[in-house]
Amino acid sequence: MKTGGPCLLLQIGNLDGPITKLVLDMLTHDRLLDATRVVELIEQQNAALNRQWQLRLEKARYEAKRAERQHDACEPENRIVARSLEKRWNDRLAELERIEQEYERHKDAQRVELSEMDRRRILALASDLPKLWNARTTDNRDRKLLLRLLIKGGIEPTLVALLALTTFLQAAGYPVFGQLDKHVPPVFAGTRNILGVMISVERLMIIPVAAVLVVGLYLFINKTRLGAAMRAIEQDKEAAALQGVNVHVVNGMAFAIGFALAAAAGALMAPIFKLDPMMGEQPLLKAFIIIILGGLGSIPGAILGGLMLGLIDSIVATALGAEPAFLLSFVFIIGLLLFKPSGLFGHA
Repeated sequence: MKTGGPCLLLQIGNLDGPITKLVLDMLTHDRLLDATRVVELIEQQNAALNRQWQLRLEKARYEAKRAERQHDACEPENRIVARSLEKRWNDRLAELERIEQEYERHKDAQRVELSEMDRRRILALASDLPKLWNARTTDNRDRKLLLRLLIKGGIEPTLVALLALTTFLQAAGYPVFGQLDKHVPPVFAGTRNILGVMISVERLMIIPVAAVLVVGLYLFINKTRLGAAMRAIEQDKEAAALQGVNVHVVNGMAFAIGFALAAAAGALMAPIFKLDPMMGEQPLLKAFIIIILGGLGSIPGAILGGLMLGLIDSIVATALGAEPAFLLSFVFIIGLLLFKPSGLFGHA
């Protein structure tokens, strides 16, 4: 196949050493101590939230009890007033039940608080894990099991590990590809006049390709058995495992699909923007903003959130510049989350 330049051969050696160093560096005593301090801050925030929930419950109980007393004090002959007070009483009881249910969901979603023994065991990992990891009797299968146990607590440790791996790959990109930016020749040449605006064909082709990818992902998640398994794991991992779902395999497939979509996004961006190891930082940050804005687990929310963020960036960047547009996107999402913490289409 004829290409625009010489082939680049990238030789990848044994990754066991760098991965081992990456894992052990993340679990030093100082970092684990910082993590426990963060957990303490989260526990303090949860305690403050619980106090607010208790105040809401007390207020709802007071309002329901007050409506009950008003209803009982009404004369039976005054039917119109009695019906109105009965309706108000029922509304207050329904509001109390709704708040109690929301509070129970809030408590279920909270992490279990760490005891002093738990903290000592976590800090002991700094010395125990390297000994176990480097022991002669520990093979690669055991190390894989150790990694699974480390990330079993939820998605947050996995994200931290992926971000650390991203940093490692970005740093490794410069010695491999050099310090200078790279450019990819466009696949589709030319421009088109759209409503008086000249737009390159390369940018126009992103729209149908992205639409096909999004629709395909939506149909896959909602119409296939593997998609149903992913949604089941997202809702309740333990219950899905009890129904026969292989959680590890499905999680691996979900990450593989995510990697494939990220690769497709990079291929679409490559002919338009310059290429360097750090080129994904700003799109990654915007992707997190869009996910939070649309609601976790909602593909329509991600689409709408992306369109809203794109309009804000385009309009404000044209009028005021790129930096105010970037700042305004954060202001917008903070304002939205104050009124709808779960996002546009998210659920508590």
